[in-house]
Amino acid sequence: MGRVIRAPGSRIVVVLVEPKEDGNIGAAARAIKNTGLGGLRLVRPPQIGVQARRMAWRSLDVLRQARPFASLPEALGDCVRAVGFTARPQRSVTGIGALPAAAPAILGHAARGRVALVFGPEHRGLSRDELGCCQDVVRIPSSPRQPSFNLAQAVLLVGYELFVVTHGLRPAPAKGVLPGDRAVVRGREAPHRGHGPRHPASVEELLTVEAAWAEGLKALGYGELRRGALADRILRRWRSIFDRAVLTREDVWMLRGVARQMLWLARRAAAPPPGEAGMRP
Repeated sequence: MGRVIRAPGSRIVVVLVEPKEDGNIGAAARAIKNTGLGGLRLVRPPQIGVQARRMAWRSLDVLRQARPFASLPEALGDCVRAVGFTARPQRSVTGIGALPAAAPAILGHAARGRVALVFGPEHRGLSRDELGCCQDVVRIPSSPRQPSFNLAQAVLLVGYELFVVTHGLRPAPAKGVLPGDRAVVRGREAPHRGHGPRHPASVEELLTVEAAWAEGLKALGYGELRRGALADRILRRWRSIFDRAVLTREDVWMLRGVARQMLWLARRAAAPPPGEAGMRP
């Protein structure tokens, strides 16, 4: 069995959503440089001050180059995968599980393009909507006596696990590379056997196709048959199918076309027959 060679850390970026303490931003910048990750993105951050610069010891370049964004979807726009991290026990919809076992799968995604590691604010972690922007959800195990990690500590833990696999300090099982990924095996990239080039879909494209399908399914009455929380759960299950599939840009175009066809059929069914368009009872 071939040995999986690691994806470049420069393709993995850290996204901090609404961090409250600028010191944690500086410490996260240092963790990024410690572990060879590709950069820092900040969603609605506080003012970067002296504490952040003090905590970013020998990592001021990472701090200066941190990119601010107004929303999480904007921060994920050029990524092919977003991985949300949480201390809360929950099922990972794509099956990559908890740290450290999830690290090889994350690196497998990074072989296809840029991957975002998403962390929530210190006081609450990632919300359900924020986790909904992520295609994978990974739990960071901890003691029940203190289940939550400091934000910068969480970044360091994840970055370290990726560093360990990347540098061969712990063997990476071959199953860490997901089906459809262009894995590198025995020192060379495995060839793609499909028809034509594969262009990985960005997170922005994944979110738009998921929204289009939700609209199409509701237009067909799918959501009307199952109202409230149950309907939301069903739509999340549909979304998890797309997430597990590791879609290409070409897949997204096709799925958007299907969603448009659903809307067209729903509107056609709701419209009165041509001979009755202007009639009144």
